Amino acid sequence: MTRGLSSQKRAKKDLFSSLDTVLRIYIPAREMCKFDYDSFEKTAYHPNVAEKIIGLSFLSAVAAWEDFISHIYLGYLCGYTSPNGSSPELRAGKCQDKSHALLLASGESNYRDAERRMRWGNLRWVKSLASVHFENDNPSDDHHWGDVFEGYISLFERLAEEICPG
Repeated sequence: MTRGLSSQKRAKKDLFSSLDTVLRIYIPAREMCKFDYDSFEKTAYHPNVAEKIIGLSFLSAVAAWEDFISHIYLGYLCGYTSPNGSSPELRAGKCQDKSHALLLASGESNYRDAERRMRWGNLRWVKSLASVHFENDNPSDDHHWGDVFEGYISLFERLAEEICPG
């Protein structure tokens, strides 16, 4: 088995599992936000509570996305490949492990400071960082969708497939 392949597969599987859970929470809550005077008494939750559930679901999706990006990015710095065998070409040598990759990517010598410095949720920052570490960096992020929440989930799924194909 190619070095780190199971780690990359697990990161992608964990992301998709988290996104599925988020959608299972979001879709019913979205319906609870739609109300009028006659339907208000028939909803399981007050619409404000349903909105909070949607907000927490979205934050959960964003956290899952950030975890995925960090695992895949640091794996690529270690020379790991995606499930289909592809990986970006490193500008420098491979890192010893993901802890070493995190220290290298952050420019810190302390693991805790390194974690605080990383901004995995900022795609522009990740692309900029990738241009330092990899010869050929970043997938396209030109996507269009209707429902914003489902659009983000769809975006996360498509980008995951492009970043870690297979």
